[in-house]
This record gives sequence, C-alpha cells and structure tokens, in this order.
Amino acid sequence: MNLSFSGFMWLIWPVVAGFVLLIFQFFLRQSSGVTKLCISFLGLVGIEHTVRSTFLLRIFLILLAVFCFSLQALRDYTKPFCHRYKMQVFFDDEGLEAALRQFTEKELDELRIEHDWINEKRAYFDGLNRVIQERFGSAFRFDDARGAVHSEGFLDFRVQRLMGWQKYQMVSGNGSLTHEFEMPGHGRQQFSSEFELLKTGACQIQISPSDVFLHWTKIVAIEFKQEAVISATERIYHHNLLCVNKLRFFPIPDVGETIYLISSASGTGRVPIGYCISSPD
Repeated sequence: MNLSFSGFMWLIWPVVAGFVLLIFQFFLRQSSGVTKLCISFLGLVGIEHTVRSTFLLRIFLILLAVFCFSLQALRDYTKPFCHRYKMQVFFDDEGLEAALRQFTEKELDELRIEHDWINEKRAYFDGLNRVIQERFGSAFRFDDARGAVHSEGFLDFRVQRLMGWQKYQMVSGNGSLTHEFEMPGHGRQQFSSEFELLKTGACQIQISPSDVFLHWTKIVAIEFKQEAVISATERIYHHNLLCVNKLRFFPIPDVGETIYLISSASGTGRVPIGYCISSPD
C-alpha cells in the first residue's frame, strides 16, 4: 500500500531524526572544555567529578535520539492514511512469489501457507471459472499467466483509534473491482465484483511495544466478503478472502503489498491467489 508523500514523511521523520542525532554525536570531536559536577550530602560530604563537555552533549543527543525512536510506539497510525484508495490486483505466480518474500518463513508458517499453493491456486481458478461460465455465460476466466488478468478498482476504508495502548478498530471497508482478461485468440472479457469487510474479532488490532521495538513489524489479517455483480441490482455472495498486510515500523516505516488468501481444499491451510498494489485516490 503506497502512502501519499506527506503521509510517508509524517511516518518517517522520527526515525530519520533519531539516526541523524546518533550520527551527529558519533562524529563529535573532543573539546578542551570541562564541566564540574558537585554533589553534596547534607552539606557535609561533597563529591566533585570533572567531565568533558562533549560527553554530556553526547549523552543528551543519545537521549534525544531514543525519544525520537520512542515516538513510533506512541503515535496515532490512522493519521497518515487516507480513506479511499485506488487498487490494482494481479494474479500471476511470479509477482505473487515476489510479494510473499516480504514474510519470513516463520510468518508464512503462522499464516498456514500451503507448500503446494501454486497447484491449489490453479484448481481454485478452474472451479471459479466454471462458476462464471455456467452462471453468467461469460468467456471471462481467471488465469495465472503474467498479464492475462488485470483488475482495477477502489477501496473505501475507515479505521479509528480506541482507548488504550495502540488499539485500533477497523470500522468499515468496501469497494469494487473490474477484472479484465485478455489473451491472444480470446479477445477482451470483463467481469465485475464487489467486496465488503466482515466484522470479526480480527477487525480490532493492538500494536504492542514488542511489535514496534523488538520485531519491528505487525501482520494484519482481515476478511472481506466477495460478491459477483450480475446486474445493477443483483449480486451473488460467492466466497470470503483473507487480506494480509505486513506493517513495518523500523528502519523505514512501510505497509507491504496486500496478499489475498483462501482456505485450502483440505481446510487446514491457506492458498495465496493474488496480490494488490494500492495508492491514495
């Protein structure tokens, strides 16, 4: 998910300021000036210690840098995001594999990604294409060849901050996509769908200090109800998709590409079927 320039700068400035302060104190030269620290106890016993002035300055700059980094755990992360996004969705295996590389092996295991996801994805598309052809009489088909299917649309998304430490509630989310299939010898075919956020417990998110300072990331996974558009007034509720994003807090704040997952045929794992690149509308 791409942010606006102002939103990106709002996210990144504490990190940049912190690193600048650390680098600046590292290159400080020793000065000839000294500072005397005098501590007395009840006016009877005194301790006097001489410290170079650059040492105190270094300590001050380091503390200031720590304060800047600490801001990442205290900020309202709803501010840099807009409410409406343009979406571009792709289904090719090569691009999907690249998008999955943002996750570690441990994270992929936690998401229960099937090792044979490519074949399961093709089987899912075959079944989906049969439904499209039988119910709608359309020659449109989902295909995993690069450039065969390209989907565009929009997303309206609302998040509000709750009381407590970095708690957020996803209030609403809906949008639509126009899918376009084009291959040599097949002509151009289009198919439309709409989606809506499912209200589940996953819609409430809490970002912990360990997410920010220890792991530097937070994975957010929410479900959307998918509906096929038959006419201006008729829709068919076909399936749900799990939409997964990886939020990064350090060293450069970022929101990774959205991955779309479905349940595997066995029901024990999940299968990635597409990925989304979005930008502020």
